[in-house]
Amino acid sequence: MLIHTCCADCFLKFYQALKKEEQVKSQIFFYNPNIYPREEHNARLLAVKKVVKSLNNEIKIIVPDYLPQKYFRALNKAGCDQEDRENKKMQSLFTIIPQNKRCPICWKLRLTALFEKAKEEKISLVSSTLFTSNYQDLSKIKEIAKKLSQEYRINFYFPQLSKAERDHANKGFYKQNYCGCLYSLIEKSREKYQI
Repeated sequence: MLIHTCCADCFLKFYQALKKEEQVKSQIFFYNPNIYPREEHNARLLAVKKVVKSLNNEIKIIVPDYLPQKYFRALNKAGCDQEDRENKKMQSLFTIIPQNKRCPICWKLRLTALFEKAKEEKISLVSSTLFTSNYQDLSKIKEIAKKLSQEYRINFYFPQLSKAERDHANKGFYKQNYCGCLYSLIEKSREKYQI
């Protein structure tokens, strides 16, 4: 199974929910062009490597080049920037694209890359650690995954985690305090400093 992985905490929850035979056959696909800045991307990747080393050093980690422009192009192609700027009439120099518009584009971008990689590597089963979070729209992610599964003819594994399992906080490695993208970083900062 090729598992799209966004961070160490999500991977650990996902891995622990797998059966032993599924754990042995797992590989990681760390594709996250949405993460900003590069230092954050690298910190999350190092944490994933640390967790993998502690679990099973045999797990292969595939890391494509960090190309955040792919994320921004996907948003721009979907018309998010243009539409939101017009709606807000440039009330600020930097417009935050709402989560309900940007997140589905981001999920589709990353999951499409997962299916592409699985096709290239001839892997017949994929999944994503996105399903380990209570902060994601799991029904929307599932809808995207099902469509891609049909399109690529590659099976998608939907992990069964309870809310308590998704809420569990693991310790001992770097953990981020925002979703990952530039917009979520700004939202978190505005919330923290009440801007």
